Amino acid sequence: MSLDRLDALEARIRELVKLVQEFKKKNALLEDELKATRQRLSTQDDMNRQWEQERVDIKARIEKIGRAH
Repeated sequence: MSLDRLDALEARIRELVKLVQEFKKKNALLEDELKATRQRLSTQDDMNRQWEQERVDIKARIEKIGRAH
């Protein structure tokens, strides 16, 4: 191989290494964002279950009051 071809190959490898490093950084950011989104979804699901239980409790109380009258 000529020296020019080796230099070109080395430059290409450097570009690829830089690209892989950028992808790793972006992947880490996306993983963090996904984790945060899943946590928010879990919290929202918990809140929805609580609201549903409160709704059921209130409905039961209203029905009980309605039967008492």
